[in-house]
Amino acid sequence: MKKTKVISGLLAGAGVATVAGALWWRQQLKRPTETALLTNRDSLRQKEGWYFPSLQEELPMVIVIPEALVAGEAYSPWVSNLAKAGYPVFVLDSLLPSQAIKKAEAILRRFPHRSYVLVGHGIGGELAATLANERLLTNDGRLKGTIYLGALPLYGENLQSMALPALVVTGSQDKKTSGRISFQEKQLYPTNTTFVSINGGDHLGFASVCGHRPKALPAQLQQKQLTEILLQWLEQV
Repeated sequence: MKKTKVISGLLAGAGVATVAGALWWRQQLKRPTETALLTNRDSLRQKEGWYFPSLQEELPMVIVIPEALVAGEAYSPWVSNLAKAGYPVFVLDSLLPSQAIKKAEAILRRFPHRSYVLVGHGIGGELAATLANERLLTNDGRLKGTIYLGALPLYGENLQSMALPALVVTGSQDKKTSGRISFQEKQLYPTNTTFVSINGGDHLGFASVCGHRPKALPAQLQQKQLTEILLQWLEQV
């Protein structure tokens, strides 16, 4: 009887800790701007996140994994432009990073015959690399490439074995990547990787969040350049 009470107490404590952790993350969440929220109305709310559909069946689906503490809706300004160009896009709603891969896998199960590209911002890029590795191990031929926005690979993880095209986009004012990818860091990405730097761009400029004060390039202009870069790269996938 006592043992049962102890176990019940531990489970209850774990549940409280999980809820408390989720609440903390929600309080720290960087909220989308009003412009982003208005643009996000074009999406369809799904249990995994926000879906920007497209009638183009031959183009790959784009799955976006947000940076930690950045609301998924904040990516809608440039994501909506990809959808208008014919690429269906899913932006994950992952309050905790640990949820992201599970939600991405759920989307892949819902669209079993659709080719796709993984996009990750910051920590989302690390998760995209992890998921890409897992999918390649299952010989998933639907994966057409990976895109990293202000994202460095996981420490010690070498992605060169990936026989996939990749795109790395950084901002010259991004402190998380020192504004550029060093020669040594470039060796950690897949061999077929394109590196592009947005002059004046910063880390948060890849999303539209409240309170963001860019030092050089406004987020709107950074995302405009990002859209052009992404579309040009996607056309070659």
